[in-house]
Amino acid sequence: MKKFFMFLAVTAIFFTGCGDSEKSVSKNQKITLGAMIITMPIITKIKDKLIASGYDAETILFDANNAAATACKDGDLTAFVHNHKPWIDTFNKKSDSNIVMVEPYLFYYRMAIYSSRYKTLESLPQNATIVIPNDPSNIDDCLRFLNDIKMLTLGEKRESFYTILDIKENQKNIQFIQTDISTVARNITDADAVITSSIRMKQAGYDASKFLIENPATKAFPVGLSLKKENAKAPWVKIANDYLHGDEFKTWFENEYKGALALY
Repeated sequence: MKKFFMFLAVTAIFFTGCGDSEKSVSKNQKITLGAMIITMPIITKIKDKLIASGYDAETILFDANNAAATACKDGDLTAFVHNHKPWIDTFNKKSDSNIVMVEPYLFYYRMAIYSSRYKTLESLPQNATIVIPNDPSNIDDCLRFLNDIKMLTLGEKRESFYTILDIKENQKNIQFIQTDISTVARNITDADAVITSSIRMKQAGYDASKFLIENPATKAFPVGLSLKKENAKAPWVKIANDYLHGDEFKTWFENEYKGALALY
């Protein structure tokens, strides 16, 4: 009987020790938060909130659209805020990763057609050159947008996403130029038009409100705190996401982005 009680005592100490250790690890673990320049202010706010809550957090700035997701997949980054969910879903399939976006989602990138040469959509000429992002989910989004506004007609989709090859009718014989999503806005003076997010136009120094037409479908492309699935239930994640959906952050967000990004 004495041995039995000694076993229970040792077992209790062992499990108590494990619980304290796990709590300590979660607090002392370095939380690295990634973004590109557009969302760096957001993750900086998250970092400050986590530090105030007792966590060791830092931010990392990336200069390529897929860099944060790749670093997160490889275990070199804890979480990031940048890519929209369809993009992440595609990344997961291609790279055999398991990145998830925490719900509720945070915002979406407003997207529109911009031009430095023409004032209306109707004035775009035949054989117009239009610059679009070169990744599959954004190509699909741009083509659907142009299909919806009757600038082209899409045929049957051959793969998971629409591609240029799926265009059935090209009423204006649009010439597409595909480039990295981060450089589309900067090409506005070299083409007849660009299809890009309003925030990228703002970052490039243009008035994001002066577009030819906005794409209302972009609300289906949510952005939020993204990380590996096995880390989604960590205590710090709830702290961060609760903060992101509080009144203090929402007020800051509206003042920071002035409508170029839209909260859910």
